[in-house]
Amino acid sequence: MASEQKSLPFLTPEPVSEKRKPRRKPFEIHHMVPRSRANEGFEVEHETNLQRLRSNFHTRIHQLFENLTPREQLKLVLDVNLRVLSPRAIQLLSELVQMTKEEFYNPNVLK
Repeated sequence: MASEQKSLPFLTPEPVSEKRKPRRKPFEIHHMVPRSRANEGFEVEHETNLQRLRSNFHTRIHQLFENLTPREQLKLVLDVNLRVLSPRAIQLLSELVQMTKEEFYNPNVLK
């Protein structure tokens, strides 16, 4: 008598769906100064403002900094790390975040 092998449900392969998730691109173009800030005097589409990043890193940048400008990001990093920084480091970083927009940014990204 031939033994019939029963198929266990957890071993049975799922039918392949015809709809598959689109593959993420390995790289994305990141706007260093967010596009949403164009109305604040930034030339957001200038090549100086565009950076090619790995997709997963690009996602993490937005998770961490949302749509903050580089100067705002630096201010956030300063605020978060304030307790562990030396007085000199605090002074230097504070001077950077207090610079005017024209002093802080490359002229190519300013309108």
